Amino acid sequence: MPTIAASTVSFSHVLLLLGIIVVGMLLAGLVVIWGRHSVTAGSSTEADSVVRSWIAISLVMGLLVFCAAAFLVTEPSLRNTLFGGLIASVSGATAFYFSTKAADRARADILKAAVTMSQGPTAPTEFLAAAPPTPALVDQPYMYEFAANGLPAPEYVLAGGELPDGLKLTADGKLAGTPKTPGEYKFSIRAANLVGSFTSEEVVVTVNPAAP
Repeated sequence: MPTIAASTVSFSHVLLLLGIIVVGMLLAGLVVIWGRHSVTAGSSTEADSVVRSWIAISLVMGLLVFCAAAFLVTEPSLRNTLFGGLIASVSGATAFYFSTKAADRARADILKAAVTMSQGPTAPTEFLAAAPPTPALVDQPYMYEFAANGLPAPEYVLAGGELPDGLKLTADGKLAGTPKTPGEYKFSIRAANLVGSFTSEEVVVTVNPAAP
């Protein structure tokens, strides 16, 4: 009975694949170094960014080369082995990417908290947002959020004047509700925390009649 010779990958083929990967890695490295240097020149994270990008591109190129090799192999067990390795590599790279992103976010949150704690509490000294840019309309929902600096975050109260009928000011700085009466309303807001307080300049909110 005639037999069919199994196609396998020879040592020369392996060397060729490795050569292609090495050359591809070098070319990818040159492209990444040039591109990252142009984009992040002068940044303290430039070197780290180059290394990460080079590794990522090299891994992708290596996976593509071995994927092509897997399609060229006709021996079933060897092809299944190559495909299994490719799937495992992709799964591992994906898991590593997302776990790294989560770790980066966690480190950023910890660093931010540490910096905040090291600064100590500060009294509010200015309003970052205290001028509603658009008028309100009668019987139309309205919301504007006041914001002041200070640590811990201040709470907000009406310091003087009159709020538009139908609108309320919450402790977190939101002026919200449904205006009922047209007119020009003038008032001031006080931001206060445990350290001190600061009162805004006069705020003007205009309520216009609803469009016919």
